[in-house]
Amino acid sequence: MAWLGILGIVLGIATLIAMAFRGIAMVPTTVVASLVVMVFNGMDIWDGFLDGFGQSTANYVALYIILFFLGTLFGELLSKSGAAKSIALQMLKLPVKRKALLVVVLASAILSYGGVNLFVIVFSIYPIALVLFKEEDIPKRLFPAALFLGSATFTMVAIPGTPAIQNLIPAETFGTTAYAAPTMGIIASAAMLGLGIWWLYWSQSRLAKKQVGFVPGPRDNMENIDIDSREGVPSFWVSILPIIIVLALIFILNNYLDTVFAVNIALASGVLSTTALFWPTLKVDYVGRLNAGGHDGLTALMNTAVVVGFGGVVAMSSGFDSIVDWTMGLDMHPMISGALAVGVVSAATGSASGGLQVFSDSLGSQYVELSQAQGVSPDAMHRVLAMSAAGLDSMPYSGGYITAITYAQLTHRESYGYFFVTNVVITSIGAVLGILLYLGLGIA
Repeated sequence: MAWLGILGIVLGIATLIAMAFRGIAMVPTTVVASLVVMVFNGMDIWDGFLDGFGQSTANYVALYIILFFLGTLFGELLSKSGAAKSIALQMLKLPVKRKALLVVVLASAILSYGGVNLFVIVFSIYPIALVLFKEEDIPKRLFPAALFLGSATFTMVAIPGTPAIQNLIPAETFGTTAYAAPTMGIIASAAMLGLGIWWLYWSQSRLAKKQVGFVPGPRDNMENIDIDSREGVPSFWVSILPIIIVLALIFILNNYLDTVFAVNIALASGVLSTTALFWPTLKVDYVGRLNAGGHDGLTALMNTAVVVGFGGVVAMSSGFDSIVDWTMGLDMHPMISGALAVGVVSAATGSASGGLQVFSDSLGSQYVELSQAQGVSPDAMHRVLAMSAAGLDSMPYSGGYITAITYAQLTHRESYGYFFVTNVVITSIGAVLGILLYLGLGIA
């Protein structure tokens, strides 16, 4: 029965969330959650694990293993060389009080809007954020919320022209461009950024009153983030050069190569340039840096990949087909039903791009015809659907979030509540605002 399959998905997601919040590792957590989905959907257990869980996990590992290794190694070298400390010290000179959270948000936003891969942003920003957070005694639990507010909300789906795949899938579906509905996008972006910054600063103040401050993780090198000792810190312009090289190569190579391949080349160049520029410092324990990059990269990769594997099991289930059919058949204004459909599917898969792609493949052409018949702006549909996908995709099993908390040595219990507000509540508010702007004021 259809309801039993849907119940299985709900229970599988609930199992995943409950186990993750209890601190159980992601491999056993996703295996148990996948088993729940398979049993309730009457799936063949071996086929489910082999073709759903295993194949989806393997595909993700095959695509991203080099990127994760190079990304974590790049971040490790930036930290060990003192380059991250140098950049952070320069940021501390900005004439703004309580600047750490704002710097992380804006730096992430700039990188994201520049087309930089989300994982690269995590690996590049974290060592810099460590110094800033320690200086202002900010708990690390706010790091994922700050980073993803900048990189996975308005810059990913709302602000006109963003190169994110979540902005390009609707363009293909509705025949629009990356700059669709610019006025709506700018207003929604301003609302998301403003609300997000307010939430982060309010959370910082509340934690300070509770005397909750900065505590380093077991793999955080306190020597590298202690700003009281500035001996041997390289100059800011030399320190930022490897990051500029990475960004420039991503921007150039994206026009000629597959995105992941372009990012891998850029990161490899960043590793080589960092090594060359700071060799006198790094040569002391370069083998240790390589080993740390490999270990941390593999840990982050596998914790993310098995969540994708769980999504593969969900996508194979009959309950998922029922969810797609139900959401796509909602009898209401196409903008509202489309937003709900994309949001629900994105939540089930833990992926905004996954939700948009399922929508595009399943009923994209029908919604194009429906929108045309009712005179709905394709640009407005594009922007609202993109924002709707980014709201409910940020579940506790979201791949990007798992990567960030693994790399930053955080737990769901510590950090998810703050991340939930910035990336689920506030992004969903942006989508609702977009609907109201169009249906109420005709703004697109």
